[in-house]
Amino acid sequence: MLKFAALAGIALTLIAPSLAAQGPTAPAAEGDSSKPASLPGKREKITDPNPALLYWQAFALLPELKQAQLKVLTEVLDGRLPVTDPSVGTLLGVARRSLDRFARAAQGDQPCVWGTTFDEGPFAPMPHLTKLQLLCRLALVQVEVHYASGNADAAWAWTKHVHAAARHLAAEPLLITAIMQHSVEQQAIRTTARHMLSMDVEQGKTIVKDMKALPPLHTVREALTGEHAMADWMRRMVLGIQNSPESEKAALEAAQSFLGSQSQDADNARAASAKQALASVEEWKKTAEQGRELQARAETASTKPWQEYQADLKEMHASLTNASQVLKNTLPSFEGAMRKQFETQTLHTMLFAVLQPPTDGHVSGEMKGFVDSFEGKPLVLKREEEPWTVSMQGIVNGKPLKLEIGR
Repeated sequence: MLKFAALAGIALTLIAPSLAAQGPTAPAAEGDSSKPASLPGKREKITDPNPALLYWQAFALLPELKQAQLKVLTEVLDGRLPVTDPSVGTLLGVARRSLDRFARAAQGDQPCVWGTTFDEGPFAPMPHLTKLQLLCRLALVQVEVHYASGNADAAWAWTKHVHAAARHLAAEPLLITAIMQHSVEQQAIRTTARHMLSMDVEQGKTIVKDMKALPPLHTVREALTGEHAMADWMRRMVLGIQNSPESEKAALEAAQSFLGSQSQDADNARAASAKQALASVEEWKKTAEQGRELQARAETASTKPWQEYQADLKEMHASLTNASQVLKNTLPSFEGAMRKQFETQTLHTMLFAVLQPPTDGHVSGEMKGFVDSFEGKPLVLKREEEPWTVSMQGIVNGKPLKLEIGR
């Protein structure tokens, strides 16, 4: 009774100020003193806030991790440190409040709007990218702990949070956000794959069902629409230079700034050459026009199958032989995003292929009905020893893409 009385007292203390703020209650109508005062209108349902705001709360709640803690994180995800090591529990304890907020954000159903200032072009700050990437890695450590304790359901729940966060990373379309989205998605896939040999068929079906229910990953084609902001920024720079009484000086300063943002490790000779090429208004105009043409070609190429895209990419490189270094610096990001996109599609297929075994079980060799996204060739399973491997038959970026199943 004392406990309930204390709680009631606290409630009255909290409610009383708000009642007083409403002013005195109007007296009941004569002859109707027993009729209660009318209740205020029903409040609208409270919706979740923008997930980006919740992620920022998670960032604020995460203490700055020391080098030793970052090493623990990396070694756990690489399989070099068992999760039973005391340092792992300490790391997750430090990150607990932040991870809980991360989970709330990942489960949000509102659009994720980071508020990136696209009008600043390449100078727009995006500190949330690396911060969210770190939280995703911490969440995958939590996944490993759950698997080690035998709680596969909790492990998969946290893995789903990471998959959702990967999509939130690329909510504002740019090539860099697309690349980071795929990097996180691939880490989550590989984490699940490490534990698939201990899963039963029903667990596998649940994972496949849940993954297919996730929102689609943001595409490179979408990312390129955001890159229009860079073209707009360049156009404004040209207009500003044209209206400047010292246009040559303005062009040089703009070139120096832009190059610095694009390639901090550029050697002096390369930087000097690029600044000289951009030191006139006419060169700026030419660069802006070539940039628009390049983007249009990239948008078309980004929707094609791998082999056709490769042919288009070769032509794009050839068209930039005499172009400015600024434009040449843009193609590697596009290439990286496209490769990541095809890799992720193939890794999804590899995961589903193992989680959906044929009636007579898996056998080594080609996996019927499952092909890579690059060349359309059947995936190949090797299960003679652990870990099993699922690989594609072709070569990508100098080596075959593969997924390890089990540790």
